[in-house]
Amino acid sequence: MAKKLPAIMVDTSVLVSHFQQYQCSRFQNAEHFPHLFLGDFIKREYHAVFADCLAGLQASVVASPEGQARLRQTPLIRQLIWELHSPTTLRHLASVSGTQALLPDPFLVGGGIESWNNQKIQLPFLRHPVTDLYPVLRVEILLAAESHAPSETAIRMPDEGESSTIKTMIPGQLFLSAVKELSAIRSTVNGSAWSLVAFFYINDRARSLEERQKAFEDY
Repeated sequence: MAKKLPAIMVDTSVLVSHFQQYQCSRFQNAEHFPHLFLGDFIKREYHAVFADCLAGLQASVVASPEGQARLRQTPLIRQLIWELHSPTTLRHLASVSGTQALLPDPFLVGGGIESWNNQKIQLPFLRHPVTDLYPVLRVEILLAAESHAPSETAIRMPDEGESSTIKTMIPGQLFLSAVKELSAIRSTVNGSAWSLVAFFYINDRARSLEERQKAFEDY
């Protein structure tokens, strides 16, 4: 049996302090479209470990099912996925988004390890292709970047009109967005960057097709 690593996720008190900065009403009632930058998720002592783990990766290899499978079986990535889907994280994600009974997908369908060479952030499906669950949240954790300068790793999000908001990121930080209409762009000035992306769901299968469509339009 593989030896379990020490916790990768920041202490619960630190995580709580980040989530408490955002009220669920602020997320749900944003003027244009709610994107939240929630701060540190991975302990700082792991930043160099992830950089070493992902060094030299080719985006084309990671995009293949075989490449994803190999990465997700490494002890470091496997434990991060487990901690992201832990009851503690689920509880705080549900609280900040105002979403009850939030469900994880530890298989990361539509997500996984992503290269920032794929700049556009988008929703790959309207329903989970296997479970038929409805995705409501997208979480992205920046794992590694060739340049650690915050100004060189950013997510650009449109505001009302032609303006945009720039969220600069350093490795280990978490970015949360609702999935009704994902419209953001990732960019790096120099080098490559890698993220872990996961979607979270609600179970609305008991509702009619018309009710589901209305919920999607109103969300």
